[in-house]
Amino acid sequence: MAMAGNTFETLLREVWTRELFTTVFQNSFMFDQSIFPIVAPPGGSAISSGYEYSITSTTGEYNYDDPMNEPYVSSQVKAYFNKTHLQEAARVFGVYLDYNKNGGTEVELDAVRQSLKTGTENLLDKASTTMITAIEAQIDEAAAYSDASLSRTTYATLKSYEEDTSAALSLAYLEDMFEALMTHTTYGQNVRDTSDLVLLMPRNQLTNLSRLVTGASNFQFNADSQNLAKIDAGRVQRVAQFEGADIIIVPDMTTTTVLAVHKPDTKIYETRGLTIKEKQEKADTQLWHLTCAYDLVVHRPGNSGKLSDKTA
Repeated sequence: MAMAGNTFETLLREVWTRELFTTVFQNSFMFDQSIFPIVAPPGGSAISSGYEYSITSTTGEYNYDDPMNEPYVSSQVKAYFNKTHLQEAARVFGVYLDYNKNGGTEVELDAVRQSLKTGTENLLDKASTTMITAIEAQIDEAAAYSDASLSRTTYATLKSYEEDTSAALSLAYLEDMFEALMTHTTYGQNVRDTSDLVLLMPRNQLTNLSRLVTGASNFQFNADSQNLAKIDAGRVQRVAQFEGADIIIVPDMTTTTVLAVHKPDTKIYETRGLTIKEKQEKADTQLWHLTCAYDLVVHRPGNSGKLSDKTA
């Protein structure tokens, strides 16, 4: 009889699942919490936010003993995001495990561990790309917002700053976006400092940005192998920022898009962390079901900006 706490199910849940979350999930910028915090979601099937989209103010001057004016009038609307559950399956054939015993080299790796690792990587990739698609859709000027399909024309507070001219990236586009977010009129009502913003862009747009500034063209090079002093001839030589906002390279982003995301408004909700359960089937295999549930929500899209259709 197996001793309590030593079953394969316990090993899977308490050792391998934790190890895979640490070595795979937490090595992804989406899950390492260096930019966006991972928090518990509210109960129910959706994550919601309320917005005041129309305010009629009655603020004005008054003299001694004047009566109080009527209160301001506002209208509200609710946005919601349905929770997203993702799954993957991993499998190892029993006969291959037999072949691999006693130094067999039919499969030159730990088949069980590798199958779980690959399945976890597949699930991570799907979770990451799903959230990247979500953040690109939520930060937008015109497209409907949230799963409630709220019109940004009707609810103007849900509009993001967006510049969508089909053209090459320029410093002016970035500067104008930051200016709009820091002016606090139409956009950026709660942006108090550029350090609260993070620029998300694909690698090609960082290349485009780096070409707008001076590189190493005037450096003098020495081919002497005894000269150990090194000069980096590349343009991207340091941790990149723009006007105080960190630049993060996101490989799966749309290649023509740059996002300025207001970090205090953006969260990742964990409905279900990485979960691996052993399953049964009729074939001679070991089978596992891998699941997770994460949603990225930009709660105040008006504090974020977007450059789109910029030459890849």
